[in-house]
Amino acid sequence: MTGPGICKHPPCERPTATAGWCNAHYIRASKGKDLDNPPLRNRKRRGEVRLCAWKDCQRSSRDNGLCRLHAQRQRNGWNMDAPPRVMGQKKPCQQDGCDRNAVNKGYCDTHYRRLRSGLDMTAPIRHKVASYQGADCQEDGCDRPARANGWCVMHYQRDRKGDIPMEAPARVTMRNEGQCQWPGCPREQEVKLLCKVHYSRQYQGLDMDAPVGMPKKYIVGRDRKVMAKGYVRVKRPGHFSKPASNSGNWYDEHRYMMECHLGRPLRDGENVHHINRDKADNRLENL
Repeated sequence: MTGPGICKHPPCERPTATAGWCNAHYIRASKGKDLDNPPLRNRKRRGEVRLCAWKDCQRSSRDNGLCRLHAQRQRNGWNMDAPPRVMGQKKPCQQDGCDRNAVNKGYCDTHYRRLRSGLDMTAPIRHKVASYQGADCQEDGCDRPARANGWCVMHYQRDRKGDIPMEAPARVTMRNEGQCQWPGCPREQEVKLLCKVHYSRQYQGLDMDAPVGMPKKYIVGRDRKVMAKGYVRVKRPGHFSKPASNSGNWYDEHRYMMECHLGRPLRDGENVHHINRDKADNRLENL
């Protein structure tokens, strides 16, 4: 068995592939192109490492005999003799007097934003403090933790706005702890020393002495219970309306009372509200 011959095109010394032609000349002949123009590119031999054709460059060639760096410089018309940038090496900002690292177009982040916005490039840069952990406010007599520019949040706002003197006393924040301050109310404080029900009544000018429902998470018997949000559910098997979601025969008492009063199930979009904002007071006159 004889080996492959030589391409029948005289100047070519490649082995034949199809119909006596090498692969490259067969493609050109089938498409009717000139067999000699342009000349064939030399094949890259496997395992052979070729260096960049640019002087004193020890990088491997990738494109037209040049490495990737010099090929890109040649396409863009950049300086071919400039030293290559070392990976991981950061350049300083080109603004005079700035010791920050360059981020975009030779400028640091601050000077690049100023350049785009037309701001003063020579203005001093306010250095950010990452954390003031363990430091107190720089205002005399203030033991609050520092948050911005060495100030606490309160004194920073006063220094920025200038409408309140820095030496003015701090307003004491009201904390809600313990039981509602309205006489006889067993609920916990939520807003201004009152529970949510009595605060809502005080805000709207309603009767403060009206009966208040049971506290949250309080369960009464087997057929009636109060949910975590204050709504009451009752167990009514065989009721004509659909029960609450994933609750078996349990129904919301305020919807159950209104459906029994109307004699029909509530339609989609019909909601029942409490007049005195007490979710446990499900009397008809309160719905």
